Amino acid sequence: MHARASLPRILLVVAALTACDLKRRPTEPGSDPVALIVVRPDSVALDPQQTQSFQAIGVTAAGDTVPATVSWGATGGTITPGGFFTADASNDDGTVIATLSSAQLSGSGKIKKRRLVQIFVTPTNANVQAGNTQQFTAYGRRNTGDSIAVSVSYSATGGTITSNGLYTAGSTAGTYRVIAQEPSASLMDTSAVAVTSAPPPPPPPPADPGAVSNLAVSGVTENAVTLSFTEVTDGAAQPAKYEVRWAAGTISWGSANQVAQGTCSVPVAGSAIGATKSCTVLGLAAGTSYQFQLIAFRGTLNVDAVFGALSNVASGTTSASTAPVATVTLSPATGNLGIGQTLQLVATLKDAAGNTLTGRTVTWSSALPLLASVNSSGLVSGLLAGIVPITATSEGKNGSSSITVAALPPPPTNLYPNEPSGLIVIKEDNWEAGLLGAWFRKFTSADKPITIVPITDSPLGEGQALQIGFNQGHQGGGGTELEYDIPTLQQPREMFVGYYVQVSANWQGHSSGINKMVYLDDGGASFSAMWYEMFGSGSSPLGLYIVNQSGSGPSGMHENIQAVNFTRGVWHKVEIYQKQGSPGVIRVWVDGILATDRSDVFTRDAAIGMVTISGIWGGIGDTKQHFDYMRFDHIRISGR
Repeated sequence: MHARASLPRILLVVAALTACDLKRRPTEPGSDPVALIVVRPDSVALDPQQTQSFQAIGVTAAGDTVPATVSWGATGGTITPGGFFTADASNDDGTVIATLSSAQLSGSGKIKKRRLVQIFVTPTNANVQAGNTQQFTAYGRRNTGDSIAVSVSYSATGGTITSNGLYTAGSTAGTYRVIAQEPSASLMDTSAVAVTSAPPPPPPPPADPGAVSNLAVSGVTENAVTLSFTEVTDGAAQPAKYEVRWAAGTISWGSANQVAQGTCSVPVAGSAIGATKSCTVLGLAAGTSYQFQLIAFRGTLNVDAVFGALSNVASGTTSASTAPVATVTLSPATGNLGIGQTLQLVATLKDAAGNTLTGRTVTWSSALPLLASVNSSGLVSGLLAGIVPITATSEGKNGSSSITVAALPPPPTNLYPNEPSGLIVIKEDNWEAGLLGAWFRKFTSADKPITIVPITDSPLGEGQALQIGFNQGHQGGGGTELEYDIPTLQQPREMFVGYYVQVSANWQGHSSGINKMVYLDDGGASFSAMWYEMFGSGSSPLGLYIVNQSGSGPSGMHENIQAVNFTRGVWHKVEIYQKQGSPGVIRVWVDGILATDRSDVFTRDAAIGMVTISGIWGGIGDTKQHFDYMRFDHIRISGR
């Protein structure tokens, strides 16, 4: 009876020992025989070739734990006499067995090998456009439920795939599969790929409209011109529309007039590509030479128009009018000039319908020829102070202008008081003779004319000034300039330049703020110069700015002593002193106020060989929205 009761008791003890982590020990070791061998841990999960230490514990019939000397054996790997197990490389599970050396008792522990049992490909399905790519990845899952990285080989039933899983769809639409295979466990997974056809390429953008090359004047009357040309495409397989412009004399597209009267009024609709189109320009003056030009476009002007190239220029002269003169108008209707100055009057003849007449004889007369005379072309000369009516007569019709002649104040004796003493005058011009003299135009452009014009507001009492004109449509960044080359033996390293300058009352400043006046060139055969400029955009105030393109710096300089303002429509005196050096010196006075005084300006190590009245507007970009001018008077250049 006693022997039968011992087995359940031992099992209960083993369970209790397990719960207590085998911490109970007998008080008298070796007093009872070992009834059971317990192996710890009793179960473990290992990777192939991973190690684990095992322990064998004896349990007596009374439930006490005692040391036990055991021999170790194992399947699925090897174990040392000390119980240190090393799993083999197989995926087979194993067992560790501890056998009591003195009795036929043993205990065991289970070894579960971790092994790859399944692989997965992501994404599980994909839609790929023909020729496009899709990245696939693979991972594995082991029998223990955890996910691991795996090395797989990829293949595809359609298209191509790299060893890294980058799939490229073929050109044929259809359903294909991407296959990932793990070679060591002979596992694989697939992903469905739906290849769709690539959409057709977008149509090419429409071409630019065509260019008319045969614009011609096909007929003229006193006040109208008929134009003809062959219609062109708008670039989108439709007849183009046309913008037609005209100008008296020579046409410049940017400043020419849009046709606003007649069937050539803008926009002119096309009818058929290749057809001959005729239209009429109305409202022209009789007996006048005109030029015409057009451009084809599609879309809407000033909204989304796309233009072709400009056409050729067509020229024509309206017929001389036979209508009698009805009115004579003089311009200006009133005028002022000083004694010794001249003023040009212009007579405009019109018929009863208001059309301008040309080619008629006009005679000029002065009511007081001792005060002011007038020649056969309407040039008035002031002789003595007083108010003089000047009359122009044509076909019995008269027009008059009231001219006030006044004595001029004497010119100032010290025109440029900030000119250093000891400098030798190199050049001084006021253009009163109407000639450029030693100055010459360069980079000539029709939209930036340089002329000598009569003036009546000179602070020096002079009657003419140099004018740089900026036609409507002028683009910033270049155009006509006026250059004076200093004789070699007079080229200085220390220079003074004084001049008077005025911009038009509604002067449009360039968007960059740069409005150039003059530059002093020390580059010889290459370009190297110091620029003196007005600074201000749009209608903003105009200050002073200096740009150093001669030496190492500073590159740009605003006023550092006193801010100045070049008031639009007003004459201003500018005095410049420049001394070459490293560093050199620059001083600038505006209306007698010292604005800039710098002795830290590095220039090229060379004499100054050229003075250029530039008037470059900008910067680049931007467009003149109306006619503007920059005028210069009485320039003085000295140096040593």
